[in-house]
Amino acid sequence: MYKIHSNQSDEFPITLSSSDYDSLSKEKVETLKFNTLNLYGVWVPDSTIYIDNRQSDGIPGVHVISAFTLKDSDYFIWVNRGWARKAPGEISNYKEFVKGTLYLPTKMPTALISGRIETDLMQRIELSNNEDIMKNGFLWQNLTWDRLNTFAEETTSLSSKTALPFILWRNNIPSDSGLKKAEIQLKADEKFKHLGYAVQWVFFGLLSIGLAIMIRRKNINVKKSN
Repeated sequence: MYKIHSNQSDEFPITLSSSDYDSLSKEKVETLKFNTLNLYGVWVPDSTIYIDNRQSDGIPGVHVISAFTLKDSDYFIWVNRGWARKAPGEISNYKEFVKGTLYLPTKMPTALISGRIETDLMQRIELSNNEDIMKNGFLWQNLTWDRLNTFAEETTSLSSKTALPFILWRNNIPSDSGLKKAEIQLKADEKFKHLGYAVQWVFFGLLSIGLAIMIRRKNINVKKSN
């Protein structure tokens, strides 16, 4: 069983069994977006991909993506394991990123990961249609489902498995991994929606304070009149 813990404290956790994944469509996943998912499984170190030109606090780097096969299942999931520093262009350890030898996950019999469900691949504008430029070995400019599916078909440990239709952005990042939690960048409409919620709650808070003051003054006036 895989348990999804809602980010909203007033909701019960959503529980899915491994058989539920057979009918887990992209439309259904949208209803689970932003929830936190705990999974048991095994890392696939040689599936590690680096998404270039991703910043953290203004510092250039990459997002590190690895496949995670689910325990007692024929499914796997792509996990954004975090952010790592990388100088732009072909400076520094560029070749190691292309070869896929950096920041590999530790393979163990069973691992527990926790992360946030995200269906948006956070793609940036591509300035070329040349796949050799956009996907140089294990160093990619963007994630696309076509690229991920082709990559999985060419990876022996993944070729017979099915990928779940979302990315898990990992929360429980080991301190010795060399990685930093990658922050999800919300789209403009999502930022506006969250801002709207914040303004709404501030308004209700001020309204409650105003009503409390009015009631207090009314009680004081009633006492004075008596």
